[in-house]
Amino acid sequence: MKYIFVRHWDYWYRVYHIGEYAKGVINGVEFHIVDQPDRESEFFHFDFYTLTALEIMIENDEFMDRDDSEYADFLEKYRALKCGEIDFFIGALYYQTFQPNICTCNDMLLEGKNIFDLKSPSYKPYYAVMFIGEERPLMPDLLVEWTIKVCTRLFRGKFEFRFLDLPSFEKTLEAYNSDERF
Repeated sequence: MKYIFVRHWDYWYRVYHIGEYAKGVINGVEFHIVDQPDRESEFFHFDFYTLTALEIMIENDEFMDRDDSEYADFLEKYRALKCGEIDFFIGALYYQTFQPNICTCNDMLLEGKNIFDLKSPSYKPYYAVMFIGEERPLMPDLLVEWTIKVCTRLFRGKFEFRFLDLPSFEKTLEAYNSDERF
């Protein structure tokens, strides 16, 4: 069992149609997958965007600039997604950065090596931006369905997911009323 932890209350405001989010459609969601309910054992981080969100991003040049050398490939992935040839595609992957400490930087001097012998360790990605072939709003049940579909393919395994915190309407309304942005 893995747990979905949605990072922003804005998602729940839209789920429950609260305040200025009452008319908003859930076209995207940012969330963590964690191994344990303590939230400390992060497995992976995702941003999921629906086909509708992707079309808005393309129209507004929000995700990738039209001058980018990969823009044609990006549009081809969008076309394949829209035509149903693929279920989803990865828009971006993020990796941890490597910043060696002072000892690591100077160990090569003691070992008689040159600076090009100091290599950064390889890292696995920890965060992916996903565009999914879905036009319906990403309500909780649908988010779980897509998380299973994506994770089965990306991590080559079978997974079960549940929301770590599925707030009630009352709890969400309380959060909205105490949100300093409003």
